[in-house]
Amino acid sequence: MQVRDLMGLTSPKLKAFCQGEDGTPTLAILPLGATEQHGPHLPLGTDTLILEGLIAAARPVIESEPGAGRVLILPTQSIGLSPEHQAFAGTLDLGASVALEAWYNLLQPLPGWGVERVLLVNGHGGQVALCELLGQRLRSTLGMTAIWCHVDALGEPAGAVSSQERRIGLHGGLIETALMLALHPDLVDMDQAQDFGPQRETVTQGNEQLRSGGAARHAWQAEDLNSHGVVGRAIDADASLGRKLLDYRAKALAQIVKEALTFQLNPLLKRGDS
Repeated sequence: MQVRDLMGLTSPKLKAFCQGEDGTPTLAILPLGATEQHGPHLPLGTDTLILEGLIAAARPVIESEPGAGRVLILPTQSIGLSPEHQAFAGTLDLGASVALEAWYNLLQPLPGWGVERVLLVNGHGGQVALCELLGQRLRSTLGMTAIWCHVDALGEPAGAVSSQERRIGLHGGLIETALMLALHPDLVDMDQAQDFGPQRETVTQGNEQLRSGGAARHAWQAEDLNSHGVVGRAIDADASLGRKLLDYRAKALAQIVKEALTFQLNPLLKRGDS
């Protein structure tokens, strides 16, 4: 498959690439990152840096795929929706309505370029609901095939992460710390890494449904996790685990891209039809 970065193309070359000559589709990837606190050991750009590293790792895998189609990588959005982290310095937040409108406006011209498919690759858990809303709007108003995935949902090799850590280590824990050690070790302060205990687990202890992984969920702020605003066994992270996670997730993302290029939701419904 052919992969191109929008930022490196001229306008004529962009249009020629998107429209192609063989009738196969072009898939645009919009990386959705965030800028927010990640405790005393990880930088504010953690979500964005991991997202960009993942896409870079997936690119050669995508390019080696024999299937037809083209992939256009759009500029990473490094500021998104992070209200749950605002108690900590450095967090930047667009707000839900602004972020949703901005991302929609970025994607609105794509059908005119010849791009009818988009994959939202989300690097921040607080934006999952926005991805669903944005995808539905792209489908409803522009007729686009809109697909989204969250980096954490790409999984990890069997046995690499305990079920406990997988369930509660949702921010600044083992997985994110290991990935950052593999991608940007110079930005990680392992002297500050700890076993960041899950305070909210104590609050919901004994609950059957209103708990992490239960049927009922609750809104939370980062300070509800603990005083550091992160949770999980960051102290156990190392670069070797990070490289394994990166390789596994890069292959999973490449598979999503391959499937997104052949996916046919409703071939009879055309853009603008009622």
